[in-house]
Formats: sequence, C-alpha cells, structure tokens
Amino acid sequence: MNNRVKDYLGLPYSTFVVPDVTTDNEPCYVAYHPELEGCMSHGDTLEEALHNLAEVTELYISALLDKGLEIPLPQGVGITWDVVSLPSEVEVYTFISPAITPPVFSPVP
Repeated sequence: MNNRVKDYLGLPYSTFVVPDVTTDNEPCYVAYHPELEGCMSHGDTLEEALHNLAEVTELYISALLDKGLEIPLPQGVGITWDVVSLPSEVEVYTFISPAITPPVFSPVP
C-alpha cells in the first residue's frame, strides 16, 4: 500500500452498519462509507462487515488514485437510523464514529 492510500485511510470517514437479510433469508450486516459512493461490504457478523469494509476501502481508494480520480473527503459525523424487521435472534449494535472516539460496540436493549 502506498503512502497516499494510507493517508486517505487515516481520515475519519463516516461508517454506517445496518442489519440486513441475505437472499437466503439469513441475517447479515451491510457496512459502508456514505462519502465514498459505492464503497460497501457485508458480513455475517458486525465485526466481519467492518473488517471487509476496511479491505474494500483500501481497494476503492487505490483504484481512484490509479485512475487519477478525485477522492471525496470525510463530511463529518452524522447520526442516522432505519427501522427494519429481522428475525428475533439478530443482535443490534450501535457504532460510534472513530472521529469521536475509538470504536465501541454495545448491545442495544
């Protein structure tokens, strides 16, 4: 990874994680950076979705740099929510942006 990619990866991009359901009706999580249009990933767990998003973000930024395209900068921290229906065994977590504090995961009652 080159230094320019590292510099962008160090910026406080907003990260959103939402519970979802796969085409097989299995629970999953979708993680994305709203500032980086189309940069998203998913995983069976919250942690897997965030890990996959980190890998995809590196590839996304590298591709934009290789093509000489502008890379959007973080737009600040916002709070958003969705109301979704999922199977009762799915746990829902809150995520606090790294721009505020290191990641904190806690079950929501």
